[in-house]
Amino acid sequence: MSRSFLSAFRNSMIEYAIERNENIVNTFKGLPNHEKSTGLAYVGFEPGTDVKTGDWMINPLNERFYVRDAKTAFFQGQPHSLNAYYLTESEYKDQQTTASNIFNIGTAYGSVIGTQTSVTLNYNESIENFRKQVNEQEDSPDKEQMNQIISLLEMITKDQLPVQKGLFSRFSALMEKHTWISNAVSSTILSWLTTRL
Repeated sequence: MSRSFLSAFRNSMIEYAIERNENIVNTFKGLPNHEKSTGLAYVGFEPGTDVKTGDWMINPLNERFYVRDAKTAFFQGQPHSLNAYYLTESEYKDQQTTASNIFNIGTAYGSVIGTQTSVTLNYNESIENFRKQVNEQEDSPDKEQMNQIISLLEMITKDQLPVQKGLFSRFSALMEKHTWISNAVSSTILSWLTTRL
């Protein structure tokens, strides 16, 4: 390449202050660009430039760009440039506010968990989940009583048996022994009742 081209190329570069851990650690000249294949925005720096993922690049107009990834590009087996892929400050803030919520919860039949604004409760699904859990109790001596509870729940949800006080009292010892059964019964009945409102 001619010296005049390289000189013009270097003159097109913009000086960026590099902020790391809320301190300016250095300034480097870089050239804003976009990948043709992906459209991702990046600033190209000289290979070996000290720019890392998590840094902020600040241009002369005080616009801030968050470095989401920094990769060395190679040409003919030699380092060609350090590409600092970035998000604008507003893109970064949007990404931070829309970070997903993660809930780690065990069995919670018929529960509404999360950030929903509307909910559909399906008591039939609660009964099926209950049935699956009972079937997993391979050699349990309590399996017959558990199946009786499922039959009662099905009769209630099909309006073949009215809900009445003490209906499940004969299963109290079983429910104390297997606390998950109480959750399954109560969530199924509550789901069924909410569909009747």
